[in-house]
Amino acid sequence: MSAPRMDEELIQLAVKELEYLPCHYVHHLADSMRIMALFHPDEETRMWAYRLHYLVAEELFHFQPETDDQFRDRHRDKVDLD
Repeated sequence: MSAPRMDEELIQLAVKELEYLPCHYVHHLADSMRIMALFHPDEETRMWAYRLHYLVAEELFHFQPETDDQFRDRHRDKVDLD
């Protein structure tokens, strides 16, 4: 098995397929793409991960993506809030 070469066409096909999945799972996928966009060591991987995250947020959920700080704050450990 080998990974396909990422390009805009593949991203668009993925977004079209995501329209048929439950929002809960698509949201988790979008969050995982954002984490990759923030922390993956490869710049090209970060770019494609952010592109997919952005399209899910904007095209599927009609949301403006969070800033990096907002995303990190929302995903911080919240054990100190108990």
